[in-house]
Amino acid sequence: WTNGVAPLVGHLEKICERFKVPLAVVDGKALAECAAAVAARGDYPAMGRVDELLRCLVNIDVVAPLITFGGNEGAAITVQRHARGMAARKQLARDKATHDAAARS
Repeated sequence: WTNGVAPLVGHLEKICERFKVPLAVVDGKALAECAAAVAARGDYPAMGRVDELLRCLVNIDVVAPLITFGGNEGAAITVQRHARGMAARKQLARDKATHDAAARS
């Protein structure tokens, strides 16, 4: 749960807060499949791509118009900045673990 679905739920919540989505109905099975795909890629902390996460919504027809990336560069930049920051923190943690392991040898 903590390495799979929970981080994706948190990420989806942040997206919904950012774009002021009043109600997002999540398909649990689709979210579990998304978590498995993220885990297979080794994306930890689990982020998932925004398009993957949005496909987990049952009411995507209601949510999609609220989350616009095409005409709203600011929204796209915000999502990209968040994803890049998470990737950088993940790489830093890996580098630190490798350095610590080498130092102990």
